[in-house]
Amino acid sequence: MRPVQHAESPGCYWYTGQKGDWVAGVVELLQLDILQFVSDNAKLGAFIYLDAQQKQPDLSRPLEGVKLLVCGISPEVFSTVVQLECPPGQTVKGFSCAVCPDDTISTALGSASCQPCPLGTVTLGLTAADHDDSSDCKPAADYLLCDKYIGVTNVSGVYPVTINGKQHQVYCDMETDGGGWMLVMNYNRKAGTAPRTKIRSLDDGFPILNSTELGVDESKSFGPGGSWGIMDPLVLGALPKLTEFRFFLRNGAGTMHLKS
Repeated sequence: MRPVQHAESPGCYWYTGQKGDWVAGVVELLQLDILQFVSDNAKLGAFIYLDAQQKQPDLSRPLEGVKLLVCGISPEVFSTVVQLECPPGQTVKGFSCAVCPDDTISTALGSASCQPCPLGTVTLGLTAADHDDSSDCKPAADYLLCDKYIGVTNVSGVYPVTINGKQHQVYCDMETDGGGWMLVMNYNRKAGTAPRTKIRSLDDGFPILNSTELGVDESKSFGPGGSWGIMDPLVLGALPKLTEFRFFLRNGAGTMHLKS
């Protein structure tokens, strides 16, 4: 099997020439379009030219160690001739690389599956950088959110949750759809106004549900204990297992309740 890595162009891969490789052999092995292969790699400077005008690349030169762009590999060749290698934090999924699943990591370039975190630890975030090192497995006890109160209470209100080992006060909806919902955005304003929302950091705290009466202007309710704004997406992206979102919208014309 010949190892390849994803290139930036869709449907293209990087292949490093091995001992005995030359243009015709690589094209035949990977069943490539020879004109496209030569054109793509000539632009990248993979060939030595036989003329001063650089119009006649030397196609007889051995390609061992040369980084080559190969495009248009068929599924049949992909499954029998080449082996896709993914960067750390990713794993092979079909003919491409995908970020490791929750609570798994991959620490080296290769085609192996992502490995599970040690028992009692979880990964945070959705990018490869959140799954590419053993230190990305964080103690699960450092991240306890509203769902920890499911089966404990069915009363909605402000409860302490744990984020990165520190306690924060959040509003938990423990009544709707099984409970365990954490309030991350609140936007209550006067009719006819459109004040800008506020991106809240962990220092600002999560928005706390205050009034449910329409027309109350909460746009000045900032800071810890305030009700206005939305949590920074970077904060939310670093929380484990946020699998569903609910949106409750209400105005004078009626209500709308959506769930992902």
